[in-house]
This record gives sequence, structure tokens and C-alpha cells, in this order.
Amino acid sequence: MRLKSIVVCDDVRQEIGNKLTLVGAYNEAIVFPAGEGGLGLPKLAVVFVVSGLRGVAQIDYRHFLHFGDGPLLEPTMTPIQRPPAQDEQNFVLLESPLVLPGPGRLRAVLDVRVEGETERYEYAFEVRRLAPSTAH
Repeated sequence: MRLKSIVVCDDVRQEIGNKLTLVGAYNEAIVFPAGEGGLGLPKLAVVFVVSGLRGVAQIDYRHFLHFGDGPLLEPTMTPIQRPPAQDEQNFVLLESPLVLPGPGRLRAVLDVRVEGETERYEYAFEVRRLAPSTAH
């Protein structure tokens, strides 16, 4: 089992034919305009694609976002049945709305348990605010 890809974006749609449409993909940072106070997005999606699952009919998983250095509050694992002939599994984490106290480091975390063995996949990215304009 391995993490094949991860994408952070504004939204995800499940299409016919096992296709995902990703909207508004981010690179290593989400950048907000200059200002003060909290930061928010109507929605944030993180898509994890895990491969190496051929022959696996049931998995347990959990995914969550963690901001800053506070305590890690991990949700319980959720079991899912899957077609064992498929090698890959998509996991879509949606946070709507996303509200943060300010700039900092945001981590997307996915834990996948197969036959008692758990793998953790993480992606950390920065949430930044542009510097105020000094134009007169």
C-alpha cells in the first residue's frame, strides 16, 4: 500500500465512470489577501489516492485536518467495503466551511488500516496572508 497522489483543492465532484473533477487546485500554500483576523474558505477538499490495494475487500480509514501545534484529535476509524479487483482507492476529505484563526501550518492526515496494519499519510502546507500594500 502506498500513497499515489494527493491534491488540495476548493472542491471535488464525483462523476460517472469513476472520474473525479477537481476545482481550484493549490500548490504548497493557500494565500489570502492582506488583512487581520481569521481566515476562511467556503470549502476545502483534500483527495488522497492510495494504491496497492488489489485483493483487499475491506479497509478502515480516518482523515482529518490539523492546524498548528495543538493537540491531535483523531476521529475513530470508519470501515468501508471495496471491490477487491481494484488496485486504487480515493479518499476525499471535505471541510465546509474551512475556518482558521489566522496564518499557519495545516496538515491533511489519512490513516488506512488493512488487515490490522495501519499506514499514515500526511501532507502539510502553509496558510499565508499577503503583506499589506505600501502603495500611496
